[in-house]
Amino acid sequence: MREEVARLRDEAAGLRAKRDWLREERERLFPHSAAPADNLDLESKDLAHTFSQLQSSCLRYAHLFDGAPVGDAILSSNGRIQEINHTGAQMLGMHRAHLMGQFLSGFVLREDYPKILRHLRSCQAGQTRVHAELRLKRRGGPPLPVELISVPFRDPRDNYTYFRTAIIDITPRRRAESAVDRVQQDYQTLINSIEGLVWEGRAQDGCLPWRFTFVSNQAEQLLGYSAQRWLLEPEFWENHLHPADRSKAIEARAHALSNGKNHLLEYRMIDAQRRTIWVRDSVTVQTEPGQVKLRGLLINISELKEMEESLRRAHEQLEVRVEHRTAALARTCIELQHEINERKRLEHELLELTDHGRRQQGVDVHGEVGQSLAGIALMLKGLEEKLEQTSPKEANLAERIQFLVDQTMAQTRDPVQELGSFRRREETLPEALKGLAARAETAFEVPCRLKPNGQIPPIDSDVIIQFYNIAQEAIVNAVKFAEAGRVVLSLTGKGGRLVLTVQHDGHPFPTPLHHSLELGLKIMTYRAKLIGAALQVSEKGDQGPVVTCVFPAKGKKRESVVSGQ
Repeated sequence: MREEVARLRDEAAGLRAKRDWLREERERLFPHSAAPADNLDLESKDLAHTFSQLQSSCLRYAHLFDGAPVGDAILSSNGRIQEINHTGAQMLGMHRAHLMGQFLSGFVLREDYPKILRHLRSCQAGQTRVHAELRLKRRGGPPLPVELISVPFRDPRDNYTYFRTAIIDITPRRRAESAVDRVQQDYQTLINSIEGLVWEGRAQDGCLPWRFTFVSNQAEQLLGYSAQRWLLEPEFWENHLHPADRSKAIEARAHALSNGKNHLLEYRMIDAQRRTIWVRDSVTVQTEPGQVKLRGLLINISELKEMEESLRRAHEQLEVRVEHRTAALARTCIELQHEINERKRLEHELLELTDHGRRQQGVDVHGEVGQSLAGIALMLKGLEEKLEQTSPKEANLAERIQFLVDQTMAQTRDPVQELGSFRRREETLPEALKGLAARAETAFEVPCRLKPNGQIPPIDSDVIIQFYNIAQEAIVNAVKFAEAGRVVLSLTGKGGRLVLTVQHDGHPFPTPLHHSLELGLKIMTYRAKLIGAALQVSEKGDQGPVVTCVFPAKGKKRESVVSGQ
């Protein structure tokens, strides 16, 4: 750059001298002539235009020199700075005017001072291109790593050799190299920390023999041989295969190489202590022009093989024990099934006995009350006859009392007992519930209706019995304890389910619950559980409780329970 600027300056000076000479010659030869003067003026204008272009070129070169992305300096043979651009001055941390005439070695770290001296000696030795990497001192900052590239050139003005030197900031490159080194170290650490031998091999044209080109530090831990033995001995792998597995392993490896396929082998090897170990060799095959690369992971699976053998023996023993236990369990299941059936039969009998006891208790109570009232009526009759002779007025009163007792005797008829004593004869659930509603209406003198909805699926007889008894208990509770004036039964078949609903217009049950009511609710819940149904008793607004029983008609097949009226 310096010689180019000097050359342009010299050309500009020559043009100025030529312009002045032409002007003098014009004035001397044509003092009074206008035409030659015009020609000279035109030539002078051409020279001025050429000079302006030279100045513009010089300015552009100067801008390129200062705006270069790397430092650019002109050094003398002893390393003195003759010229430096703006980028180089920023690297050295000083103004460019203060750098002129200073030695570049003064800005080099003490530890790298020998490097700058060797660089200058190489430049003086006449080498055409000299490289050096060193660190520059910077004010208020860490050292700056740079690369110096010097090329000699001769200045025509003084015929002296200078060195055009590029100062390149290699901080990004150093960072990249450091990152690469860290990645390499991490990779080596990762490879050596794997619980297994990582290896790489190569085969020519995908055929045997193949040889190891890399093995990790786990080689000695696996077989007891150093990694060099794996790499230097041509047939190390083949020679340390177990005799029983050698031919099979070699053939499998050759077949995989010929087909260029990844493969997984399990075989035995002999270690340095002459012990047999099991290994699992997972290999990836990469085909390249003229050769095949193998990358594998060799893992010691001796413990796994021992565990598999122990597991196999334990499995065989377990199979024998399972056969014996299965036979015993089958016998136990049969006995348990008999016990379950017997328990269900007893539970059903107990449920029927409870209902029968409740009905019988009501019959007994009403019978005793009727007998007592009949005795009172007879006593009143005798009292009336005596009073007619002594006090006719009191006799009329006794007659009225006898009339009330007769009315009370007539009202002692229990419709609940009448409803419970009726034997169901209908075959289907809708028919049975329809008959129940009619009998309840007659017995209680309360409107009672059945509303069937949808297709009713066929069900077992025991389900019909339990549904019938649940509906009967719900009607009795509605009339007796909720004082219902109207009862509606709804039977719906939808989505494979059977839903029974008993609604009425009575009031909620009084609390605390009557003993007979509480027992009836428990019996309804138990009847629902016997057939696998779900029972819910809930209040709806100001009305009495609504009984809902849902039976999954298409659900899991139940075992039939012993049933009866």
